This record gives sequence, structure tokens and C-alpha cells, in this order.
Amino acid sequence: MVDDNRDTAMSCARLLKAMGHEAKTAFDGLAALEAAREFKPQAILLDIGLPGMNGYEVAKTLRDEGFANEVIVAVSGYGQPEDRERSRQAASMITW
Repeated sequence: MVDDNRDTAMSCARLLKAMGHEAKTAFDGLAALEAAREFKPQAILLDIGLPGMNGYEVAKTLRDEGFANEVIVAVSGYGQPEDRERSRQAASMITW
């Protein structure tokens, strides 16, 4: 779970754990990359509006690094059609 709002990230991670999943949190783009490389998640819940490196850049970097089968879910208030298209371009397997 990647979100710069720590309360949101921690709450979502707790919910995932309560549902029986292992969950990790990151609060910015660079930390998300480090966590994904170490944790090797099956799914990534990724906020788009992150400080430093935004979620589009994180998704693209992960795909470029070989994270090809992992589900990346855009978790964002950016829901306009152009935002969705930009997400698809960043990582062809983003799920809405």
C-alpha cells in the first residue's frame, strides 16, 4: 500500500492484514520502489499523487524493472478519463 497520507496507508494495510493478506506500506515513490524490490508483492495499491516521484513514474519504473505480472491498482482522486489513460500508459496492467 503506497500513499503519502500515512493514516490512509496504515488503515488500508491493517484492513488487508485483517483479510488474511501480508501487507507493507510506503509513503513516497522511492520508498515504494525499494519496498517492491524487497517484498516482491503480488499486488500494489498505488496512490498517484505522491511526493518526489509520482505514482505514474513508480508504475512505469516497476514495469521497466520486470514487475510484469503484478497487479498495480491506481488509488487516487485523479479519476478523469485523461488520468486513466495516463495510468494505462504508465503501466499497461493497471486495474481500476
